[in-house]
Amino acid sequence: MLQSGDNAKSLKYQRATQAEKLVANVLHGQGWRVELRNLRRRGFELDIVATKRQTLIVVEVKFRQQKPDSLATMSNLLSGRKLNALRRGARYVYTLTGGKYDTIRIDLAVVYPDQSQKLAIDYYVNVLN
Repeated sequence: MLQSGDNAKSLKYQRATQAEKLVANVLHGQGWRVELRNLRRRGFELDIVATKRQTLIVVEVKFRQQKPDSLATMSNLLSGRKLNALRRGARYVYTLTGGKYDTIRIDLAVVYPDQSQKLAIDYYVNVLN
């Protein structure tokens, strides 16, 4: 029997999965090849890994109930610990691919319902710089 906490976790998981799928579809539409989704290893989890020509990106996807309203709110989305885990994951994938990419970056996609309740994406390129 599901408890109310289980329902909340299930809904959160469904929303996160829907957000990741939306971002992957948008990337694909922009010519990126989505290589991996939800790669989990000890010490990191990568939502999306995609490639285009000589560029490899790791995309962290965050679902929020509303659009973050400030840069301070945005900075809370990626803690130092999370950024370090994303770096480890990016190095891992780079090694897996034999180091064949010239550019590796970590991007952030924030997904939230807009005023009409359709999902919108704010996309931030290279959040480590």
